[in-house]
Amino acid sequence: MHPAADDSSAPSPPSGWTSIFSTTTSGQTLTVSGVVCDGSEGSSFTWGSVANRFAAGIVGYRGANNSTPEDVVGTNGGGTGANLTAASVTPTVANTALLFFGTADQDDSSSTTNTPPSGMTERVDVAASTWVSIEIASENRYNCRRNGNEDRHE
Repeated sequence: MHPAADDSSAPSPPSGWTSIFSTTTSGQTLTVSGVVCDGSEGSSFTWGSVANRFAAGIVGYRGANNSTPEDVVGTNGGGTGANLTAASVTPTVANTALLFFGTADQDDSSSTTNTPPSGMTERVDVAASTWVSIEIASENRYNCRRNGNEDRHE
């Protein structure tokens, strides 16, 4: 799950979800949370939002390591305008799904266009009015490790 709010407080995840990381830059908060689903969690989830200016997206994966689904997390609070600046990570295991989570503060623009990092497939691109937008992208990596300028979460 990837919520973002145009506020300096992090949206609170539903019960049972684990915070993977949260960062605030210039009044914009990006949070990534995760849960291992077992079929008992119901059909909907509710996040506590700190503002009406809130955007969120969910992606799901089967076959992930249930005990330690995150290998490496890289974060970067940088970037200007519509550019989502990514951090560099080096996976420690082969056969990973690389995930990119980004957010853009749209206070000054009503039409920010998010673009996934090179080689990645866009999964979610959503905006909440003219205040905040999010991007989730992924790339499968088989039998290799990669280092680069992408904010990727294995």
